[in-house]
Amino acid sequence: MIKLFEICYHGFLWLIVGLFMVLTWVTFQPTDSWYLALLNHGVIQYVLLLALLLVLVLLQKTSLLRWAQILAVLFLLAIYSFQVLPFYMPSFKKNFSTESTIKLLSLNVFGKFNKDVSPTVALIEAYKPDVLTLNEYTPEWQQELRQSGVLKQFPYQVEGRSHIATYSRFPIKNSRHFYNQTKLANDVTLETVLDINGRFVTLWASHPPLPIMKYYKKQRAHYENWVTEYKNAKPPFILAGDFNATPWSANYKYLLENTKLKDSQTGFGLKPSWPAYIPPLFEQKLGVPLQFLNPVVALFQIPIDHVLVSDDFVVLKREVTSSVGSDHLPVYVELGFRQ
Repeated sequence: MIKLFEICYHGFLWLIVGLFMVLTWVTFQPTDSWYLALLNHGVIQYVLLLALLLVLVLLQKTSLLRWAQILAVLFLLAIYSFQVLPFYMPSFKKNFSTESTIKLLSLNVFGKFNKDVSPTVALIEAYKPDVLTLNEYTPEWQQELRQSGVLKQFPYQVEGRSHIATYSRFPIKNSRHFYNQTKLANDVTLETVLDINGRFVTLWASHPPLPIMKYYKKQRAHYENWVTEYKNAKPPFILAGDFNATPWSANYKYLLENTKLKDSQTGFGLKPSWPAYIPPLFEQKLGVPLQFLNPVVALFQIPIDHVLVSDDFVVLKREVTSSVGSDHLPVYVELGFRQ
């Protein structure tokens, strides 16, 4: 009986290793299939699962097949770990100006469903950003934030089309919207040019389409349009928002390769930002209280809210803050000008 269990256990582990081999091969292939492309987003989860798989393999009795499994799992673990480790390598913050720094807070407020603005008001008061970018920002949210008085600290404001807004303590010299030809009403980027003590900084606030179903190709068009528009953008440059993409997605890689922008996470570790919580609807359907479900969310969170910067900047601080009721967590960065 024990021998049968060992054979089944060993066979089960080989099955999992085989499935991971197939998964790894698929994630490295170019694809026009949105559901295959979604597999690229789970790198953090794959590292955790492979670490668990390695423990399960080590629990077996010593044999040549066991060593073969160990090597296979270590090989897979190395592939995914090398996609994660660069974000944890220390970044050198030398040669930057302390005279002018930028504190930026970026948040998808989830305005259609998140009806309580008070946590966001408290967050803005606590962090006191120089620049605030909001998306999924409804007229109701705009009205309530104005009534709260929190927006008075930002004398320069562009409340744009398609639920995007930028608020700034620095003068805004110019602003414009540019659309991506995907016929989506919210497929727009808000560009503002900030005057930061005499230095003009180009800031884009945006929210690309979802990477699923009919929106998948529209998201690609959005990223391609970013690359095209970036050729005419003047540095220093910042791009912030809900990208609906992790650093391992093909669209995100395409953007960084063609613009040479830097991910502000580098040197600060990966900070997953979505989903921030499990919606109450799941509590009703599953019949399990949210206090038991929400701790599990952390295992499935992925980093899709980003701040990218040109090489003109040094990232001094980056963090994902606590939840404000949105399905996304806010991203806060402090930037210094490179000398």
